[in-house]
Amino acid sequence: MRVAVAQMNSGEDKTQNLSTAERLLIEAAERGAELAVLPELFTYLGRRGKHREVADAIPGATSELLTRIARRHHLHIVGGSFLETAPGYEHDRRALSEAPPLRRGRRWAPVPRVGHDVAR
Repeated sequence: MRVAVAQMNSGEDKTQNLSTAERLLIEAAERGAELAVLPELFTYLGRRGKHREVADAIPGATSELLTRIARRHHLHIVGGSFLETAPGYEHDRRALSEAPPLRRGRRWAPVPRVGHDVAR
């Protein structure tokens, strides 16, 4: 199995981060990778106070983008981790992060959630 590990400098511009991740995943697939791994917090790396604002649900915009790329390019993806919103955590002071593996666009595998303090 050919594996690609994406290295990127994520920042506070979530749209730019997602665009970069998409470009790197497509490039990995075009170079023959069957599995691509994104870095931790690839969608946003910035002020903690903004974590809730940039968090996505699963399914949501980030997971749908990764699913679309995986299906279109026949690629297994480990979605690094990204900030997530989840039912039951609305009043929690933490944002959650996920590192969900995606099997060639078929389904997200369950993974443990990790809390990140956003009160600072």
